[in-house]
Amino acid sequence: PGELNRYKWNKADWWGIPMDKHCDMRFVTHLPEAQLQMQVVKVEGGYDVTLTNKSEVLAYQNILKAKDAQGQLIPGTFWSDNFFTVVPGESCTVHCTLPADCQEATIDFTGWNSKIIR
Repeated sequence: PGELNRYKWNKADWWGIPMDKHCDMRFVTHLPEAQLQMQVVKVEGGYDVTLTNKSEVLAYQNILKAKDAQGQLIPGTFWSDNFFTVVPGESCTVHCTLPADCQEATIDFTGWNSKIIR
């Protein structure tokens, strides 16, 4: 960030620490497009999903979702990680655990500056 959060330490309590200025995150609006490959492998109880960054730029805030046959989010799905970044040339594998009463899902992807390539 261009500038970090500024906290009101004198107003801190058991609930939290208020801020009077949030960090400057405008740089993310100017990130070039990142190209990711996605591999989905069905495993017992869910899926392993690997995102590989094939581009020269950071793939920022990638989000995976498990959806049912009607395209709805599956409640009770647990991800080992989500809203994660993949640096150029690297891969990240996360595990999706589906609820016990769910056997199949479609894995959906969105990213701040990323798209899936085939």
